[in-house]
Formats: sequence, structure tokens, C-alpha cells
Amino acid sequence: MVEKEAIQRLLWALEPLSGIPFPFITTFLAIVLEEGQTQSAYARAASIHRYTMSRYIHALGDCARDGGPGLGLVRLERDPEKMRNSHRIYLTAKGRAVAADIFRNLKRQQSAVAA
Repeated sequence: MVEKEAIQRLLWALEPLSGIPFPFITTFLAIVLEEGQTQSAYARAASIHRYTMSRYIHALGDCARDGGPGLGLVRLERDPEKMRNSHRIYLTAKGRAVAADIFRNLKRQQSAVAA
């Protein structure tokens, strides 16, 4: 029963990301945890190919792979220290708001469990 309750709490905490494919959610959470990394660094951490991570990050950004609108949760900034086409990934204001909602939900869950 404890596992079921933990999963229910997790799903409730992640409610601001409902309807988003799971790989995008894990990518978003990785960026929340350590903002400002390159897509290659996030790909290595997740043990997936850089191309796949690039697709996830672009979908979380302004423009999805199919040319449609992205989710607007992250932005890419050219890395001034690198000469090649390297970008650092940061949260947008919308991304920060979604992350804050998730953290708020987690804190509510902790308060409810402690009470």
C-alpha cells in the first residue's frame, strides 16, 4: 500500500506536466535539477543519444520537431565559451513557474504526510 500511495503522490506532484510524454518530463526535471548544461551533458546523464535529447529539448523549447509550437519551458543560449554550435539550456519564466508548481505540490504532500 505504501508504494501505491507514493505513486499517487508523485503523480499528483507532477500534475502540472500532465499530458506531456514521459521522456519530456524526465528531460525537463533534469534541466530543473541542473540548469545551464549542454544537450550533450543531459544526454550523457540520461544515457541516451544526443540526437534524441536534442529532439526532447527542442520540444520543451519554442519549436517542436515538426515545426509546430513547442512547450515553451526551456530556452537555448549559445555558449560564448565554445566556438562550435554549442548551447546551454535554461528554464523560461513558464518553465520556472511549472517547476515551482511541482515543488509546491511536493511540499503540500510532505505537510499532509507529516500531519
